[in-house]
Formats: sequence, C-alpha cells, structure tokens
Amino acid sequence: WSYLWHLGLSCSRSGFWAAFSGAYPEDNRSGKKGNLASIMIDDQKSTFDKQASDNVRTHFEALASQREAWIRRNKYFYQEDWAYMGFLAGGGGRVLELGCGTGSLLASLEPDFGVGVDISPAMIENARAAHPGIEFHIGDMEDPEVLAALPGPFDTIILSDGIGTLQDCQRLFDNLHQLCHRETRVVVDY
Repeated sequence: WSYLWHLGLSCSRSGFWAAFSGAYPEDNRSGKKGNLASIMIDDQKSTFDKQASDNVRTHFEALASQREAWIRRNKYFYQEDWAYMGFLAGGGGRVLELGCGTGSLLASLEPDFGVGVDISPAMIENARAAHPGIEFHIGDMEDPEVLAALPGPFDTIILSDGIGTLQDCQRLFDNLHQLCHRETRVVVDY
C-alpha cells in the first residue's frame, strides 16, 4: 500500500480499482493519453528522489554496527525466517539478494554463486568480512546502472524487508527482468 500512497492514489478499495482501471477519466487533467495509473507511473519514473535514497543510506549506515548483535539477540526468529526463505528460494544456484545488509540471509541459503547489493557501505563492509565467498556490491537497488552491472541471470532474486524503502516498486521489477531467466524465482518478504 505504501507504493500506492507514493503514487497519490487512494487506498480505499473503490479508489484503488477505479484508478487502475481508468474508470475516472475526468481525473486525467494532465492531457496525457492512458489511464490514471499509467500516467502517474510515467510521471514518477522521471522524478527519482535522491534525497529519499540518501535518507535510506543514512538510516542503514547508523544500524550497521548493531545489526549482527540484533540478529544474535533474536536468533530463534532469524533461524526460522532463514529456513523458510531457504524453502522458498530452493537450494544452491545463483542467488541475488537486494538489500542484503550484512549478508547473513544470503549466506544461510548457501548459494553456488551469491551476490548481495546494499545501499550502505558499512553493511557491505561487514558482509564482506563475514562472508568472503559471496560477492557484495554497494549500490541502490533502484539504480538501473547498479542492476545492469550485476552478473546475471540469477536463479533466485530475494528482496527481504526492503520493499518499504522503495520509491517505485514497478520500476524496480521492470529493471530486474534483465537479471532473470525463464525459471527465476523472485521472493519478496516484507
């Protein structure tokens, strides 16, 4: 729903479906062709908010030094969460985790080839130190250039607890297509 709020759409059931079906053409005062949702998404694509991205980076930079201690303190939760994620992701293979933090989830999946991306340099520094057999990249998962530089395709792409930080979910999923093959699993956990 937060994605819909960013688009300025109503989250009421009738408002949501009406906006996406284009049932209210009188709301299209922009003069652009298409239904309201496609017009709003097109407008959103051209206005990526760098300040919002910087705010996300700052937030996770502040958490980096405490992240592994938090995971240890909540060990039972994370063991169960990672076990279920392993079930969803399948075993081994080529795995990409977007918003990987310190890389603990990715490492728990024991990929044949693992790649993690995170916006926080401090999180990636910790991930590289803890999991030297996994490739980690500093970057914003919404940046098309970051995604284009990754060594895809992947068998599994994981976005765990990161979807709430996105400015444009649709754009991210559109950009992920280049990293997928016909059988790629995309697992979103929120």
